[in-house]
Amino acid sequence: MKIFCDDPYLSGTRAPPEQRRRMIRKLASSDDPNLRQRAHEALDAMLEAVHFSTPHDFDFGARSRDFGWEPNFQSDIVDWYVQAVILAVELKDRIDAKGAIAHHARGLWWAGGCQDALEAAALRFAEDGVWLDGWIAFRTALRFDGPGMPEDVRVQLSRIIDRLKPVGLVERVHALVLERSQGGYSLEDGEEDDVDDVADGYRRIAEAAISIGEEATGSPAELKRLIDEISVSPHAPRAFEFGRGLARGAKKLDEMWTVLASAYFGADPATRNSVMLGGFLQEAYQRDPVFGAALLDRAIEDPTLGPMFPYLQARAGIEGAAVTRLRRAAAFGLLNGRAFEVIGGHAAAGIDPGDVCALLEDILPLPSGAEAALEILYMCLITRRDKQLPIDPRFIALGRTLLVEIDFREEKTRRHGAAVLIRACLTGGYSDAAAITIRGNVCAALEADSGLYRHLGEVIDSLFKVRPFIALDIFVLGVQASQNRLLRSYGFDKPSLVGKLDVDVLITWADRDPEIRYHLVGRGTSMFETVAEEAGQEIMLSDRFLRLLSCAPDKLAFLGNFTNRMHPQGWSGSLADVLTARVKAVQPLNGHDDASVRKWVADLEEPMASWIAGERGRDRRQEESFE
Repeated sequence: MKIFCDDPYLSGTRAPPEQRRRMIRKLASSDDPNLRQRAHEALDAMLEAVHFSTPHDFDFGARSRDFGWEPNFQSDIVDWYVQAVILAVELKDRIDAKGAIAHHARGLWWAGGCQDALEAAALRFAEDGVWLDGWIAFRTALRFDGPGMPEDVRVQLSRIIDRLKPVGLVERVHALVLERSQGGYSLEDGEEDDVDDVADGYRRIAEAAISIGEEATGSPAELKRLIDEISVSPHAPRAFEFGRGLARGAKKLDEMWTVLASAYFGADPATRNSVMLGGFLQEAYQRDPVFGAALLDRAIEDPTLGPMFPYLQARAGIEGAAVTRLRRAAAFGLLNGRAFEVIGGHAAAGIDPGDVCALLEDILPLPSGAEAALEILYMCLITRRDKQLPIDPRFIALGRTLLVEIDFREEKTRRHGAAVLIRACLTGGYSDAAAITIRGNVCAALEADSGLYRHLGEVIDSLFKVRPFIALDIFVLGVQASQNRLLRSYGFDKPSLVGKLDVDVLITWADRDPEIRYHLVGRGTSMFETVAEEAGQEIMLSDRFLRLLSCAPDKLAFLGNFTNRMHPQGWSGSLADVLTARVKAVQPLNGHDDASVRKWVADLEEPMASWIAGERGRDRRQEESFE
């Protein structure tokens, strides 16, 4: 539980500042880590200098309350923050006071009055070693707020930054490659002059990480330590660029690779990070293609490197002998199909369609191979679509094969990719057999787990779009009407899948067996639509519904139960008002040519009046019970 909040305003307590600081000291002195964490949270709140707002008015309850202690003079505010910074220095060995100061450094500096205290704290923290978080925080303040600062304040801030700046190789790698600080984007000198050019900023940071890697090759003792550390780091955002720098600066590529591979092999498989290897290989391949090719050839059968071979090959590039190597790797037996997904973008970019299909056919028999092949082919299709290129017929044929093979029950199945393949590969009458098999696989998945309706919605929707009659035959006729979710509409004016189909398609399908099919079509067709009028929105009978009603031979069966017809799937405000508008909207059916329709409208008047009256009573009770 947070003890203080939004100080020096809105704390909700009259405790003076000195009492609050005493409490923080007491909590920080405890041996209980939970109490020390409360001390950190309280100190963090005392250092807040910017965000003072609350949705509460502090007057709820039996006892009178207010916003709490507030400063009366500017000197009270300055003293609050100066003493809080001093307290942070005092407690730095008990709680994460450095983190708290770094978190609020920009706001404290901008608020003014405690710059000297912040400088003293920064110098004291720097005595314990490089304070990366503080350096980044003060640089951020200078970068964003420096232009509006008085010259002497800006000079003081620059002085702090120069004092905190990491100069050693290890500290700079921690700051830039491992980014053990917040806001690594501001590490480069001079970058504050082009704050808005984010892409250029990231490019310069990447180049700086490459340069640090190149520099590190000249410090063997520190390099070994850094490589070991980066190899097991779960968060090393610029390990790839660092690896490139190692390849750029290495005197002998094979010796550097041995060091990198040894660190990787010796690390815990659950934590080791292969990104640095990928960066090294990319640069090494450009520097010496013969060395890179030999390394890749050996990696295919290596028990440690083999499982990530597609990643290494993708970093070197998918060209020349790359597809041959990938096919060898697929046949060797070390790989799960998912390992190949990393080549998806490269395959889409320019591999010959025949080579892509041959590789995907080799991936298909692997564990998770169908799902991986589907993902790669999906990326090829969307890339060609975005470039307005024709889809190679070999991709279409392979897409049908993959769609038949994948198991829609598996959570790992890329269902969006499957939906894209359905829309691209199942057009044309010759795809009926594949569509029927896919439809059966989807149904099997739904029977095994009805919760998959939510996840398979796009897949089913795609089947309805490209093969509507086949989809209707099984998803409407083949499922018990009482359990068929595809006939339901959800939320505010959201049609069911049946409700999305072109009305002419529905009529053509329903006319094949009208006595049965119009009844089912009616269950999935909303009776109402909302029309924009000058005075607002008006509920009216849907033209789609009226057209289907006119074609239905048994109109009472098509209309169904009046409760289901009149109750909205979603609404705002009073349900009684919605029901009243719907009763008004059905009145034109009183003049319908069919007597059964007129009777249906007449029969709903009395129960609807009772229903609306009940809802009005519910509305009144809710209003009267509000406190």
